[in-house]
Amino acid sequence: MFSGAAPTLRVESVDGLPINDYRIRGRQVEIRTFSSLGRKPVPARAARPMMVPWRTLSEDEILIHLSLQTPVAAWLKRRMESRLGPHDFMDLVL
Repeated sequence: MFSGAAPTLRVESVDGLPINDYRIRGRQVEIRTFSSLGRKPVPARAARPMMVPWRTLSEDEILIHLSLQTPVAAWLKRRMESRLGPHDFMDLVL
């Protein structure tokens, strides 16, 4: 399942694999991963959400998403094109 009112995207698995949240902060793309030990993360609107540290994706990790045309790449492309314009985004990536 994919959700993500910009600038955050959550990628959930139906197989019990980890849940990944992605966000854009400034010029960085960040990710945090929730364990799949049978517990879902506490929703952000809860009084005390579970704190999981964010980390910055490397350029190589972003390029892998773009190369594989993952849902993360599609989300990132939509976000960046809306800020930069489609041609400027492609120039930035290539």
